[in-house]
Amino acid sequence: MNRAMISHVLVLLLLALAGCDAQAPPTQDTGGEVSFLLDGQEWAVGANVMFVYTEGYGYGILTSWPAPGDPRLRQVLLFALPDLSGKAYPLADYQTGGEGYGTTISEEDGDAPLANYESVGDGDSLVVTRYDPATGEIEATFEGTFATAPNPRVPRTLPDTFEVTRGVVRATLWNPPDHP
Repeated sequence: MNRAMISHVLVLLLLALAGCDAQAPPTQDTGGEVSFLLDGQEWAVGANVMFVYTEGYGYGILTSWPAPGDPRLRQVLLFALPDLSGKAYPLADYQTGGEGYGTTISEEDGDAPLANYESVGDGDSLVVTRYDPATGEIEATFEGTFATAPNPRVPRTLPDTFEVTRGVVRATLWNPPDHP
């Protein structure tokens, strides 16, 4: 999945979250959570996690949180998966048979993107440790090295390169597909 596809998935997920999808998003907390160590420091982003299915794109897990030290900035984590039949997915962009997946961490000022961080490590992965199609609940672990092009003119709070370890995501799918 290239940057354009990840951007399209992110836009579709954000539209779904904003209520522009045919099916309204949940009106209350979905009960999901994401936590990880960023360069060894605890980075719990709480319960603002959406796990959605978008026809033609697959599954997406999206969360965002205020940047520490600068509340006008937001940090966003997106996992895009074509299906849940496999257990492990590389975090790096990958395209196969017209379907792709990948992970991006970004920092934004309002709706203006400041930086996109991409996976750069060979062993970076998201491992689906549990998925229950009856309830839509998913649990996964992830870890990897992320980097972006240095730009001293951009007011970011994340470093240009960082390590994510002991990542855990839990969420419930709120708009399951019509097919398994």
